[in-house]
Amino acid sequence: MNVRSAFAPSPLAGLASARASLYRLLAEALSYPDAESATLVRGAYLDEALDAVPLLDADIAAGVRALRRALAGLNAGEAEQAFVATFGHARQQVVVPYECPYVTTNLFQESDTLADIAGFYRAFGVEPRAHRAERHDHIVLELEFMYLLTFKEAGALERVMDSEAEICRDAQRSFLAAHLGRWGTRFFELLGGPDASHYYAA
Repeated sequence: MNVRSAFAPSPLAGLASARASLYRLLAEALSYPDAESATLVRGAYLDEALDAVPLLDADIAAGVRALRRALAGLNAGEAEQAFVATFGHARQQVVVPYECPYVTTNLFQESDTLADIAGFYRAFGVEPRAHRAERHDHIVLELEFMYLLTFKEAGALERVMDSEAEICRDAQRSFLAAHLGRWGTRFFELLGGPDASHYYAA
């Protein structure tokens, strides 16, 4: 029998919610910088992440504050130029935003990787938004999926639904081990490299 009161959810709920806010901010910050995205990144999503960082470590807090400073001096035209230079298909592209080039060496491995990612998404009822028109291994989609899992974990903990929360935690561990954790470190190293814009470095 669960002795925790429904009115006293696990303190882990706040931590899961804090992680969710960061995944959502990162996903939106790495999306194409249209007007809607800019509004969310500069406004509600950034504010929620700033509120969340006291629950996380000092390096994360410093990173979110650096992003806020970078956003303050960035106009729409500069944001679009930075996106194209960083992720575009031109020769000067700095960072590839897809998992497969980091972890596969042939088309068969790529097909298996994409199918496995799609399987994770389907298991949680996720279909990537049609207007994104991106492959399942795009950094934004993988970050959005992690946002969903952490958001669902926080909700389950708040409702004292421990088994549902554990399912979400297990899925996070599995997805990080099989996918985002295998290439995300290298992706973000490149994103903060010497050729990156100030915004994407932040």
